[in-house]
Amino acid sequence: MSHSFIDRSSNYFTQNYDNEETQKKIDPIAQLKELNDTTVREWGLFNNHPAQMFAKDENKDLIQRKGKHVNNNPELEKEADEMGIKASQGEITDVLGTSSGIQKKDGQTFTVPEGWNLTKIAEHLKTTVEALKAANLDKLKTWGTIQGFNAGEIIVVPVNSEKEISADDKIKAYLLDYNDHKITMPELARALLPYTSSNSIQIIDLMDKLDMFEKDNLAYALASNSSDSELSAFDKKLLRKMSVALDTWFTWSRTENLKQKERVDKYLSDDKNVYNEEARNEAIEFVKDNKEAYLKGDERWEAGTRNNKNYNNILIVNKNEADENHLKVYRNFISGVYTLIDTETLTEERYTEEKALATLHNTYCNIAATKIGLSYGTPNIQNHGGTEHSANAMYDNFANGFYNTETHEFKEVKFDEAETYANSGGLAYAVWKKPNGHGHIATLTGGYGGDGEKTMANLKIFQAGETYGYKNYFEGFGNKESKFYVWKKK
Repeated sequence: MSHSFIDRSSNYFTQNYDNEETQKKIDPIAQLKELNDTTVREWGLFNNHPAQMFAKDENKDLIQRKGKHVNNNPELEKEADEMGIKASQGEITDVLGTSSGIQKKDGQTFTVPEGWNLTKIAEHLKTTVEALKAANLDKLKTWGTIQGFNAGEIIVVPVNSEKEISADDKIKAYLLDYNDHKITMPELARALLPYTSSNSIQIIDLMDKLDMFEKDNLAYALASNSSDSELSAFDKKLLRKMSVALDTWFTWSRTENLKQKERVDKYLSDDKNVYNEEARNEAIEFVKDNKEAYLKGDERWEAGTRNNKNYNNILIVNKNEADENHLKVYRNFISGVYTLIDTETLTEERYTEEKALATLHNTYCNIAATKIGLSYGTPNIQNHGGTEHSANAMYDNFANGFYNTETHEFKEVKFDEAETYANSGGLAYAVWKKPNGHGHIATLTGGYGGDGEKTMANLKIFQAGETYGYKNYFEGFGNKESKFYVWKKK
């Protein structure tokens, strides 16, 4: 069973200590009710901060029980004694061979005095609680909703650096610690909470690396560790990922999952945005799998059967467009979308003969864009109202609201707004009208390419047409100014 398993049903924090039952060990490193669902109880006869309950002088015995080597170096033993004296005074200590003094250097450590919480330790070491926790995830303890270190624990002092560790690197480090069993799933979730609005893409990428039994556990831990106001501040794309993960049957706690899903969905219900990155990616993969049917070439309408499949259109593609060989492409056109049936390699002579039979010379940016749009539930923008539409006609149709429905619309936005929308999983088009021509349309896929600057020229797109595939805006449109439209609820 995955080490992420969380028991969401049992609660062994009770007020009746005499009758308290011991939690069955479903997984020794993840008991969510202790870590997530319960509040800190009255500590009763202990009358201590929860960290102090575990702050016993048991470190040596514990080390031996875990099977680690006991130090037999006299110099290090002497150093340990000195460090213990310093610890009682709250002083910083160094491991053997590092420099002493006020400066925090690699290898410098600090022994936690009894009764010191994270804030006091961080203030004493002139660092932040976040940096302190990040540097000592393997030693960080959690009691209910409180985190801290055991008294006597030797922790690493965060190294001062002019360059802070990026959020992306921290998130990657948290995943490594989780995979190495240094932190539990609830601890992973708590570590990620500060980044749920600013770095949702990285958290989603982290979720994609988890197995099917872990995704819903992380989604559950993120939601259950957040108040309603905190949950409402999560990035919508992350909330949608969590909603899908929580709606799984591969769990023993579906009822608990659905309670958190209901909370998550509450903050998605009023959203007028239409996000479906998975559908967009599937549509793009379809166009890629049927690539030869979307290359620039000369076509004619002709019906027949090829390899027991029906086709109704022939496309003749020059070798310069088709990677070395002239091609005869058999394809089927239905509802504004081409599906590849088969291809045949042509000699130079056959290519000339087949091209002469063609009735149209076309590019298919409009067909590719239509396929992607249909995955979001848009009208057929290539063949709408019984009329075939080129990119030029689409440009006018968008501007005139021709594709809008009773519930949805294409809204014109600026290029950076379109990029943000696409990056969140929404449908966003760039469309340009060519005087006395066919124009061009492409789908934004989110993000910026090129030199990374957030300019129109660097927008990432997917297109068919004069060039095919994933491109930057400049590669598809040059210096031309397009209009940008996103598909939203009214």
